[in-house]
Amino acid sequence: MLGKLIKKIRTSKGFTQAEIAKSAHISQSNYSKFEVDAIEIRATSFMMIYDDS
Repeated sequence: MLGKLIKKIRTSKGFTQAEIAKSAHISQSNYSKFEVDAIEIRATSFMMIYDDS
């Protein structure tokens, strides 16, 4: 469920997964997994991603 929100925020800002992952210092693969709820995102990672966006 959180993954859909993460994706919606990213796409509304016009960023690619790779751009967001790079700014958050995580792999694009892991970022992709966040968006499909395959793994949970830590609050610190979430804040790092979207404070910079």
